[in-house]
Amino acid sequence: MPSKALVSIGQIAAAIEELQLQLLDATVTIRHEERQDIAVSANNPTNWKIENGLICQVKAQSGGSSNIFSGGSFVGGSVHVRGGSFVGGSVHVRGNNYGTISVGDGAIAVGPGAIAVGRGGAVINSGGRSVEIIGDEVWVDGKKVTDDCSDIASSGATDSKTGVAQEPDCIEIVVPLFCRSDLNIHNPGNGEVAVDTWCGGSINLRLTGNGDFKSGAMKELAEVELRSSGNGGIKIASLKSRDFSGILSGCGDLVVDELKVNDFSLRQSGSGAATIRSGIALSGSVRNSGSGDTSLRGSFATITKRISGSGSVTIRSNE
Repeated sequence: MPSKALVSIGQIAAAIEELQLQLLDATVTIRHEERQDIAVSANNPTNWKIENGLICQVKAQSGGSSNIFSGGSFVGGSVHVRGGSFVGGSVHVRGNNYGTISVGDGAIAVGPGAIAVGRGGAVINSGGRSVEIIGDEVWVDGKKVTDDCSDIASSGATDSKTGVAQEPDCIEIVVPLFCRSDLNIHNPGNGEVAVDTWCGGSINLRLTGNGDFKSGAMKELAEVELRSSGNGGIKIASLKSRDFSGILSGCGDLVVDELKVNDFSLRQSGSGAATIRSGIALSGSVRNSGSGDTSLRGSFATITKRISGSGSVTIRSNE
């Protein structure tokens, strides 16, 4: 729990068709109680905005001196490359040689090297945040990096007025027990999301960074789509839905303790493992082209499987 008290940042009508959450780096708790609307509270309220059912983190505190700033080096964080390619040159940082990635006229050092944007442009310290390379553009925590990087430089963990370090972001979303809205969560950074339960509607989850997702019972759902391309893990205690789709292309693991669906689809192309500890599916398929292992236990007799990578697919009955 944060030492700083949570402050209300708004309410959302419980009849909203879809509740959306977009975060960068925060601890998120979604829980249910007897109430009439969806209440949202945060310890750093100015870092969030609410609009038409969307709860969006517009700025993140990292809880220390790990600000993003120009003129530093790349430290930690996850790097996702879409477009661009590895080139034959190299970057030497403090005596260490790192391969480079071509991005426009700049280069990105892999590991603790530097990030050069554009034509010999700014150098960014990620401070453990998520960095994406899209074509010849660099995006840090959902913001496009420009040559001066002033907008990102100012989004660190220090209050601009007092200079006092701010604690990491925490947000609590309290949902009425009768709410049956869809739930859409996009977590491209290091955020941690915990959901006590969810009933009705559909679930859409995207993890592209280091953040984790965990949930209690999720039931009476129409569709569930889970996408993970980062290092974050997904842990669900119980999942009951008409359709289930899982797409795993990163290092994060998927674990579901109990599953009951009509149609089951799982695609693995990364190193993360997928484990269904007890489940029932009437139809579906598993495609594994990565190095992660798939383990299904329960009633999956009609599931087809195809393996084209080094990972394994194991299906066992509960008997």
